[in-house]
Amino acid sequence: MRFTIVLTLAAFFVFSSGQVVLANEDQIGQSRIHPASPFYFLKSVREILELKFAGTTNVKSLRYLEFSTRRIREVKSLMSVNRPDLIPPTLEKYSSSLEKVLGLINFRDEVLGPQVIDKVGKHVLILEGLFNQTENQKAKIAIRLAIYRISRWNEQLLGRLVSEDKVRLSPEITKNQAFICNFLSKEASSSALNDTEKAVLTQRAQKCLQIKSL
Repeated sequence: MRFTIVLTLAAFFVFSSGQVVLANEDQIGQSRIHPASPFYFLKSVREILELKFAGTTNVKSLRYLEFSTRRIREVKSLMSVNRPDLIPPTLEKYSSSLEKVLGLINFRDEVLGPQVIDKVGKHVLILEGLFNQTENQKAKIAIRLAIYRISRWNEQLLGRLVSEDKVRLSPEITKNQAFICNFLSKEASSSALNDTEKAVLTQRAQKCLQIKSL
């Protein structure tokens, strides 16, 4: 029991300072502790505790939004340490956190709604940059899938908004969606893909455009 308490306190001290290395280009930075680190389990302990002590549903939703941002930091770190094999499972966790945000947050809140949409839009920009940086095909596929899932996330979000909130929030959602559609359309015409991959991406780009026009 005492060991558990010490370990928990250690987790808070380890992750309350020095975790993020800021990067000038996007201000999200990289994680010092990432999935390839032997201390990564402490990060999981911390996040469990963060959720446990989240006082309200909106606070919990913001925790999940921060978790999704952490996963992107981790992807950047994994690229730096040449561990692209860990990028796909990390991005699965990213998408899972975003889904939880969608299920929890009150988008009628005039502050939180735009804040979440803006943050997710920045995620898209960073993911595209990471996609262009890596040469690992499995990592590219995982990043491309994560971006496509954000387009589906946008669709679900638009479907949940009542009319007045849709008028207020849809311009920013549409802007994010347009960027995703352009990315998917460009990738669908890439000569590096086989016919099956091109067909899948073309279909996804078409679905993306349908969401954009909602």
